[in-house]
Amino acid sequence: MITEFTVTDAWMAVPSLFVGGLISAGIAHVHVRKFPSLRATGAFLAMAGPVIGNAFVIWYVSVVFLVGTVVAREFTLFVTVASLPYTSETAVAVIGCASVVYIAYVGIESFARANEFVVPLAVVVLPLLILLPLTLCDVHQFYPVFSSGWLPVWKASIVPMFVYGLEFSLAIQFVPNLRSPEKLPIDIVIAASISTVLILIVLLLTVGVFGFTVRYLQYPVLELIRVVRIGRFIERLDTIYGIAVLMTIISKITIIHLAMCTGIQDLCKTRDYRWAVLPTGTAMFVGGLYFYRNVAQMTYFIEHVGPSYLLFTVVGVPLLGLTLQRVRFHLERRARKGG
Repeated sequence: MITEFTVTDAWMAVPSLFVGGLISAGIAHVHVRKFPSLRATGAFLAMAGPVIGNAFVIWYVSVVFLVGTVVAREFTLFVTVASLPYTSETAVAVIGCASVVYIAYVGIESFARANEFVVPLAVVVLPLLILLPLTLCDVHQFYPVFSSGWLPVWKASIVPMFVYGLEFSLAIQFVPNLRSPEKLPIDIVIAASISTVLILIVLLLTVGVFGFTVRYLQYPVLELIRVVRIGRFIERLDTIYGIAVLMTIISKITIIHLAMCTGIQDLCKTRDYRWAVLPTGTAMFVGGLYFYRNVAQMTYFIEHVGPSYLLFTVVGVPLLGLTLQRVRFHLERRARKGG
């Protein structure tokens, strides 16, 4: 999406992802200091009381649901466009939904242990995929610098900062599952740093290889991997990349799904969240197919609607909650003095 606004200066917009991660880390720091054993939804109830707090939780769950529908649609689009063009999107959505529902049902702990195998594998594969296209890169693709000024760079920075950067705040919903909640802000900063560096490298490679053509590619990184050839020995590395992307998307949907289910658990005051796993997972994938009929509709939502929704949810709602908590405290203290 960055290259839709600028190509030669696209790399300048990538650090905005780290800025969004810093905002999420700041929110997480305040949360773990004031509510070290509560989820984000539990903190809303503690700050704003049962009535307004429930309204905040409903809003939070609704926004998380919308984010989930976008990622679920990205899954079906990637599979049908990159791998299975003649397969029904509904069939792909059913398979994806079954996978996410199962992972969410077994729980966040089992999911995290499975990632202990995935992360070392990614550490081995990613450098290979990054270094091989270096010989095809042309630095002249990045000239002229600031060909259209700062405005395109700022426009390209909005989605990484206020959508993908603020998505790190979803980790606050899993504070009760963390061994050391006080380390969460640092972990978010580390995750944002690694993500920023990797995306910056990938963007430099794609622009350096394809130039302005990158604007017309739906999956430029996939096309970048496809052009890699070393004799007759190393080729068709796009299969490895496709597997890595699918694993990443499934992991992301699972985190979003778990955040939504645990939020519903706090809203309904139930002992467990598993009763909500199947209906919410199904609703996410059905909503993805229904809300975004094509790539253009999904892109419009991410670029024009997503930033305001996430900014208000991640920053605005907690500030409102803290303000209400302060007002309630003063009113209760005044009532005690009056009594």
